[in-house]
Amino acid sequence: MELAKKIAAGAPLSVRAAKQSVRATMDLGNTEGFKKGLQMHEVVYANEDAIEGLKAFAEKRPPKWQGC
Repeated sequence: MELAKKIAAGAPLSVRAAKQSVRATMDLGNTEGFKKGLQMHEVVYANEDAIEGLKAFAEKRPPKWQGC
C-alpha cells in the first residue's frame, strides 16, 4: 500500500507514461526498450508538471500537478 500511495502521488502524466512504456517495452531487449521508453517520455519531460516537480523539490514543498 505504501508503494501504491507513492505512485499515486506522482505526476499523473508521468505515472501514465511509465505504465505505458513498461507495457510497450516488455518484449524488447534492453537497448531497444530503453530507446522506445525515452521516446514515450519526451512529452513528459516537456510538460509543465516537469517544471513544477523541480520547483517544488527546490522549494521543499509538495508539487501541485496539473496532469496535462
